[in-house]
Amino acid sequence: MLKLASFEDSTLAAALDDQLSRADIPTVVRSDESGARVIWLVAEQDLPKARAVVAQYLERAGVQVSAADGGGPAPEPKRSFVQQMKDSPVTSGVLAACVLVAVYTWLGDNRPQVEQLTFARMPQPGSTAWSPWDDLRAGQLWRLFTPVLLHFHPLHLLFNAFMFRDLGVPSERLQGPLQYSLFLLLTALLSNLAQLVFGHSPNFGGMSGVVYALVGYLWTRGSADPYSGFALSKGFVGFFVVWMVLGFTGLLDGLLGGGIANYSHLGGFAAGALYGYIAARIATSRVRRQKALS
Repeated sequence: MLKLASFEDSTLAAALDDQLSRADIPTVVRSDESGARVIWLVAEQDLPKARAVVAQYLERAGVQVSAADGGGPAPEPKRSFVQQMKDSPVTSGVLAACVLVAVYTWLGDNRPQVEQLTFARMPQPGSTAWSPWDDLRAGQLWRLFTPVLLHFHPLHLLFNAFMFRDLGVPSERLQGPLQYSLFLLLTALLSNLAQLVFGHSPNFGGMSGVVYALVGYLWTRGSADPYSGFALSKGFVGFFVVWMVLGFTGLLDGLLGGGIANYSHLGGFAAGALYGYIAARIATSRVRRQKALS
């Protein structure tokens, strides 16, 4: 066996051991004479794959690991923006789609193009039988999701893009591309429905509901799952909660030059937080079972 890494903090060692187990890399964890938890690699041929898993975990968790015997991994330099985007194809694809839609709709100035992507087209003057569900009943199911791609001001797009990148990259690495894609679709759907039902209008758009979902997800996942290797600071989460509350007061409408999809924020945050908590419970239960068997 090869000594892969060691930690003074047993929780961090257990978290990394769980990540290696999920990657189907057999390991053994033992305490050395100083009390540190040492992770041993069972099969030498798994070393390149194990190094990659450890490097990703270290970067996400922001921790240091002692040098390993047998050529174990050392912390890698911080990846560039371009490399992060290459390593996060789902996040990159969504950001590209937002930019393309912004160009296509001229940031909301081209109403016919905008109404192709809103939850529903606005009623025509004099219409008496309009329902926001008409277009969905006609089979235009993309409208359940596409409002998140719409943006109506350069700052609106930039803020959401930067927040989505900063929160989406670690979320994609934590969940994996497939599960992360399903998470984005689910939270986009729920945040859009919340805004339509409680906001009483299909005339809304923006990625901020999904951004709030990512905040909620990473907050509860990191808080309830010490093995995730990721946590948001209370100050960061507090900023988003305060911003959401201020949105409901109406004080931000004049400042930002328009209405805010407050129910989208609330729906996304609640959905993401619940999703993160459930995911944390599943992950920690899996770790406990594995430790009980080892």
